[in-house]
Amino acid sequence: MSVFRDIDTGGDVLHATRSGDLRLVTGDDLTSQWAVRAALSNPGSLTHRPDFGAGLERFMQAPVPVVMQQGSAAIRSAIKRRAGIRAVKVSATPAPATAATTVSLEVEITTETGERRQITVGI
Repeated sequence: MSVFRDIDTGGDVLHATRSGDLRLVTGDDLTSQWAVRAALSNPGSLTHRPDFGAGLERFMQAPVPVVMQQGSAAIRSAIKRRAGIRAVKVSATPAPATAATTVSLEVEITTETGERRQITVGI
């Protein structure tokens, strides 16, 4: 079960197979899929990669300014670790005042081939 409000990959990068597994992808789709996994994972959750993941779950109850600053920095740092990613741009937008502490993190990834991908993480 995901603890995040929503994830929008801006495409079909995460479509599952009949068994429920993520479909196999290559090239820039692989980079996008990897970025989504890095955004959703917590450091320490993979024993063979203890530093993998942005750890965004820790910002679930944090004040909006903390999510906007530290959450943005965490996701940028986690995604930039992958070879093949040239640039990561993260912008944070707080939800309307009616939504308690919801923040939308817009992540734009530029790969070495120059292709741009975008994911949105709502916390």
